[in-house]
Amino acid sequence: MPDPVEGPGTDTVIGIDRGVTITAALSDGRTLNCPQLTTRERAQIRKHQRRAARAPKGSAAKAAGYAKVARLKAREVNRRKDWCEKTSTMLARGYDLVRFEKLNIKTMTRSAKGTVERPGRNVAQKSGLNRSILAQGWGLLRQRTGHKAPGRVEDVPAPYTSLRCSACGWIDKNSRKSQAEFVCSSCGFTCNADTNAATNVAAGQGGIPRPRRTAGAGGTTPPNQRSSVREPQPAWVGIPLFLRGGGCQSLRFPPARWKAVRSRLDTGRPQTTATPERDFPDEDTLDHERRAYRSYRDHLAFDIAAHTLFVVGSPTAFREHGTALRGLVDQAPSFPYRHPHAGHFCVELDPGPWSRIRNRRRLPATLHIQYSADWRV
Repeated sequence: MPDPVEGPGTDTVIGIDRGVTITAALSDGRTLNCPQLTTRERAQIRKHQRRAARAPKGSAAKAAGYAKVARLKAREVNRRKDWCEKTSTMLARGYDLVRFEKLNIKTMTRSAKGTVERPGRNVAQKSGLNRSILAQGWGLLRQRTGHKAPGRVEDVPAPYTSLRCSACGWIDKNSRKSQAEFVCSSCGFTCNADTNAATNVAAGQGGIPRPRRTAGAGGTTPPNQRSSVREPQPAWVGIPLFLRGGGCQSLRFPPARWKAVRSRLDTGRPQTTATPERDFPDEDTLDHERRAYRSYRDHLAFDIAAHTLFVVGSPTAFREHGTALRGLVDQAPSFPYRHPHAGHFCVELDPGPWSRIRNRRRLPATLHIQYSADWRV
């Protein structure tokens, strides 16, 4: 166990993205590669293996051939250990906090051979990938850095670190154009894909994403049980039914069945209900920027059935948009007197950037609600 290495004391943070093409990409733009055997040395290994395989069993030639192969492979191991020692010392000495993406190397390098009953597929390709991963020394680099910088090494969940834009926080698999190219589909930010992932690791932005105020603000994103790339699925709508004896129930149904449901209902009569103040959050406390993230799911959605427009969504979506509607009702009556030369007073309900496009009913992109003096408020 080596002695701990003191950090620089400047509160510097470095993120490290590990890969096969580039062994370690740092968030400051540098790329580090673990030394491998040269092309000539690999050819020598194949030559000695062929000669040893053809030599008679138990002969000195067979033993000499395999001994030469072992020496060449030991040379590769020594190079990898030396590189890991020097790199880990550099990281521990140059940065106060080192963040690695959390990788389960044992699971990643598991054989795909399968069993007799259920044989695996692409076994040879997976075997080659396993050798390439193990030759990079991922685990040894993380282990030795932890030994030399105890308490200053953190593991950041790996999912979505390579798909998240380090500039705006947008997550989209189409932003990863190739192994080395990253072009954000939202803000157009261009960067090396490995450097972009390392920047997200340095910011602690890993795992299943959640909305946040500022991209790259730091702090590990806590996991969530819901999918982050799936759009909201408001498939049901509900209308309140006020009972004669008191109380209220909700009738839930798909919008497509509204015509049949409406035919079974009578005309009814207007009802008034009181909504608690706590159900309307303050407009200044709402984080409107998070609605641009793909992980945000509390958008309103529109649907049309039988010449009726339905606005559906989660309770959070109705609370946040209800704040705007309440402001319309509270402030609009006095607006013409306070601003006689101004235009009309209105609010707009936006279904968000992930509204369903595959719809033939021409749903509105934005619901514009304008106050009228004929309203009874």
